[in-house]
Amino acid sequence: MQLLLPALAVLGSFLTSPVHAAVLAGWNFETNTPAGVAGSAGPIVGAEIGSGSLSGFHASGASVWETQVGNGSFNALGADMWTAGDYYQFSTSSVGYKDITVSFDQIGTGRSPRDWRFSVSLNGAEFFNFGSPYSIQQHAPGNLWNPTTPRSSGISFDLSAIGALDNATTIYFRLTQVGTASVTTGMEVDASGFDRIDNVIISGIAVPESSAALLGALGAAGLFRRRRA
Repeated sequence: MQLLLPALAVLGSFLTSPVHAAVLAGWNFETNTPAGVAGSAGPIVGAEIGSGSLSGFHASGASVWETQVGNGSFNALGADMWTAGDYYQFSTSSVGYKDITVSFDQIGTGRSPRDWRFSVSLNGAEFFNFGSPYSIQQHAPGNLWNPTTPRSSGISFDLSAIGALDNATTIYFRLTQVGTASVTTGMEVDASGFDRIDNVIISGIAVPESSAALLGALGAAGLFRRRRA
């Protein structure tokens, strides 16, 4: 018992210690914006910088993917020619991490899509919708993105309740256009509308490596007691 109590005290300290989210993969498009048709680019920050990817899809195949002014930065990823079902896609590994969250900035010009769906997948083929569709703001006077002053257009999703995303080899995320309503009230999406995204961050909390060692210490304490008995 004398050895077991200190071990339990150590366990309590681990359970009550503060935890902080780490960036697994992040894109700010300052150096890796896909050009031409939807390309693929890895994240430029994060613990999983070698495993992440970014891509996009338009059913028409005629969209322009280009660098546009960012939200508090020089570059963002933008595209036109949107139709329902078109999407942005991001992926990363979460091995060694749990409690995944995703955040990003998104905005659109007058005839770009207003409504979007956030979905997740573990295989890149079967996607499951998370929450209800979300709506974005219009890129217009009074709410224009610029390189120096970030605007309040951030969107975030807390996926910590989905245990299947913890410690996963690869997780895929999609932002998919739903419906035909544009950000301009009463108007529908047309080919001229440019949507843009910036500051994409996928985060998670590291799973402590000390957990296994701590359980080993508890087991050793129990073994020691049995030997003395």
